[in-house]
Amino acid sequence: MNVIKDTAPAAMVKEERDDEVDIDLNVVGTEGFEAMFAKLERSSRAMGISTISVMATSMEELFLSVEAWYNPYLRGGKAIAMTLVHTALLRNIAEGSEEVAPGFGPTAQISVPETTVEGTITSFQRSVEELSSTSAMMFEARALFLPLAAGLVVGAFALFPTAERSCRAKDLQLMTGMSGRVFWMANFLFDLHMYLVLWALLGLLYSAYYTVATVTS
Repeated sequence: MNVIKDTAPAAMVKEERDDEVDIDLNVVGTEGFEAMFAKLERSSRAMGISTISVMATSMEELFLSVEAWYNPYLRGGKAIAMTLVHTALLRNIAEGSEEVAPGFGPTAQISVPETTVEGTITSFQRSVEELSSTSAMMFEARALFLPLAAGLVVGAFALFPTAERSCRAKDLQLMTGMSGRVFWMANFLFDLHMYLVLWALLGLLYSAYYTVATVTS
């Protein structure tokens, strides 16, 4: 192992079996490999080595492809994505290179043709118009039906006290010994329960027909 570490100091045993040992050299270049393998072959009999095999892995196998996601509806989105990818690659090379002078880095001029889909702006305007018309219809429906619904709810609450005043039911109940506070508290609790039931039914309708959706492209 000392013979290998003289050439590849970062070498380490990757896997060890009964009759085979895999050593990862962790190097990029091949400088000094010829002398290292010559030493191993000369001392192979003393170290009990029968065969020596080498397997090289290229960077292309490690990094097969680089994907850059961009918005196809944005003018210049493809060029921006390619610029970001190449900038990241160049910075990686510059940080790992010792030959680059301080304050200077490798540069590259990359030309990417920009293509736009015909009718994209028109379709976008059409979508905005459809959303605007839908919002306008919803606003008109709310302006029409919300006051009607509020009037019906308030009318249902006001119907019982009005009928009670006309038939003198309150006076009859007060004559039996019921206090006015208990009488009005009972009416308030009844109206409150009715109001909660209505809002619970409305919440069920919203939960049944309203779903949160995210649209991405």
